[in-house]
Amino acid sequence: MLREVSTLGAAIETGEVVKGGENQFVHRLPGGTQHPNLVLKRGVAVWDDPLVLWLRDVIDAAQAEEIETNTLITSLSDERQELLAAWEIAEQTAIAGDAATPQEGQ
Repeated sequence: MLREVSTLGAAIETGEVVKGGENQFVHRLPGGTQHPNLVLKRGVAVWDDPLVLWLRDVIDAAQAEEIETNTLITSLSDERQELLAAWEIAEQTAIAGDAATPQEGQ
């Protein structure tokens, strides 16, 4: 379970083109689409959770092999755990991970 998912969005890059012979006119033309990194925060998962296994596989494979992409599905629930919205994000790859090891007795 995650407490926070951020940077679901996109932005269109633009390029400026000066109109020939008329320096006072500049056109902004659309370019490629830029997607920020999807950040999953404050999650709780066990070591055999599919998300954790995928993260570990990507980090291990980054040294020698092709990195595996995956489709992530995340949802937003209210305080009664009723579904409010859901998103499917295709072809994602993990680029970083941080996991805390529980202390004895926790």
